[in-house]
Amino acid sequence: MLTNLICFSNNFSTNALDDIYCALPARAARDNARIFPVVNDSSSNYAIVMATNKANATSKNWAVQYYYYPDQTDIPATTGTYVCGTGIEDITHSVSIYPNPARDILNIHSDEPIESLALYDAQGRCVLSKSNLSAQSTTIDVSSLDKGIYMLKLLTAGGAGVQKVAVK
Repeated sequence: MLTNLICFSNNFSTNALDDIYCALPARAARDNARIFPVVNDSSSNYAIVMATNKANATSKNWAVQYYYYPDQTDIPATTGTYVCGTGIEDITHSVSIYPNPARDILNIHSDEPIESLALYDAQGRCVLSKSNLSAQSTTIDVSSLDKGIYMLKLLTAGGAGVQKVAVK
């Protein structure tokens, strides 16, 4: 059973660490599960770690700790707001994305306010993003994009998810 994860000095981004926190299995408090994303508060990746949302790990009974502090001390409260999502199934009941495939304009409508979205190409590069939307509907112009399959990452007040989108 995994109860210790040492992942400092790996040049992870804040998003990657948040994804790791979200992927951690739930543990009982008695398991003393610990993740070590940073050596100490002088480490070069300290700001990256502090921008994560360690609550995604601690809510599953994982301590988020320094590796080289006495007794592996917990890192202080982090500033990130990333919320774990389990995929588009969290929000499909309230989100419509059409037409798919799209040629010019992709329409997105949600029963919950859309907070942000990002469109990624097959190489994982973000080709378009919008944030601070706070609207239930938005459109994105895909007419200048190459034909192909893209991943639309969507964050609403009701959840987060990813949907494949085709551009033709």
